[in-house]
Amino acid sequence: MQADDLKSLICIAHSLWADSAEAISSLAEVLSVVATGDFPTEIEVEKTAKALYFRILHQGTSINAQSISQPFFRLTVEQRFILSSLHLARWSYVRIGRILDIEERLIPEIAWTTRLSLTLVPGVDFNSVHPTGTHHLAVNCPEYQKENPWTQKFLDDEFPKNQKIFLQNHSISCKTCQESLTRCRTLYYSVDGLLPRPENTEEKIKLLNHIYLKIQKLQHPLQQSFLDSLRIFSERPKIRWIFALSCIFFVYFVRKNKGM
Repeated sequence: MQADDLKSLICIAHSLWADSAEAISSLAEVLSVVATGDFPTEIEVEKTAKALYFRILHQGTSINAQSISQPFFRLTVEQRFILSSLHLARWSYVRIGRILDIEERLIPEIAWTTRLSLTLVPGVDFNSVHPTGTHHLAVNCPEYQKENPWTQKFLDDEFPKNQKIFLQNHSISCKTCQESLTRCRTLYYSVDGLLPRPENTEEKIKLLNHIYLKIQKLQHPLQQSFLDSLRIFSERPKIRWIFALSCIFFVYFVRKNKGM
């Protein structure tokens, strides 16, 4: 599994479990099971993410009871998973829907409702105008749907490249759309600041990668390198004795031939 995939999974785990040790422990256990299967990398990542999601659901809300003071951990498991997947893992609506068994069209609606709900949390100051669109649309202006605005879709990088370029150029020349996008961007990055960021990510990636590769070698022993196989073979106690005796006989043979 690639380092970027492991990093995404680490971020997802930390959004589900407030305790860092619990997050990594849960991820390591799930990854150990998933790694025993013979799946393509994309499927491995999604199976791991799905298993983490259902694991925390099974444990219940009490697991994060001590972190309820944090606005992010007052959200539901589904809401936390979706936000971390969009902001930190940068996964698509399609992928998130596939993992959670939710229709793709519902993912942006849940994300928008969740982002707006965080603006109403007491003690959280977003310092922004409410991210609404405008009713005064020009011919070329994209339609603004309040349940799933185009501005959110733009920031979640869900538009095809040609549409994204059009919207970028249009927003430069259209003041109303520029204002809508600016308000949404302010909300987007304010929410982003509430998401937990795991510390010592590189060390955690190394640990998880070590676990993953070890299980892969156990599952596919024939794929081990020649040096790995030789090392494992040579570490056997009987082999060490045979090797030592062979060296003694070799030295004796050499000295005997020199003496002749």
